[in-house]
Amino acid sequence: MRRCEPKIGTAPTSSPKTILMAHGSASQTPSEASSTGVIVSADFTHVSDVGPTSQVSADGVLRREEGGEWTVAADGEVMPFALGLVSRFRPVEGLRGTVSGPVTVEGTLSDLHFTADLAAGDGRLTADGSIDLEDIGAAYTLNLDGEEVSLSYFTESAPEPSLLSG
Repeated sequence: MRRCEPKIGTAPTSSPKTILMAHGSASQTPSEASSTGVIVSADFTHVSDVGPTSQVSADGVLRREEGGEWTVAADGEVMPFALGLVSRFRPVEGLRGTVSGPVTVEGTLSDLHFTADLAAGDGRLTADGSIDLEDIGAAYTLNLDGEEVSLSYFTESAPEPSLLSG
């Protein structure tokens, strides 16, 4: 098992734009290398100075394709994920709250597709989208469906009660 204690600064990745915005810990256990790639179990904790702590765990496979591009296929759990962290990468004024639940990711680092079924306050969100992790913020899509989701859970600028369903 490999364990690291990252601090504020540039993350050790191929993308110079990947920045850690707080301190935390991460561990990974490459359990085996095979012709399908490296099987990895990972746990990440992000401790923020401005919001709740986020925790993510995942199991998956990393592969480097013949052209040199990295692909990922993983299933994980966010328990919870602090939405204020999103504001560090794409400014969203007043975003708050947490979400928890299972997530899946699959694709290349430049077009990583994700799905999630998340508890959000007293409601549920299902998400389907993609993100470019090689150039954070350059490209992303997000489709959300909500069931009894209170918008005031995510921002104080939403009036009470403001429920999203559909």
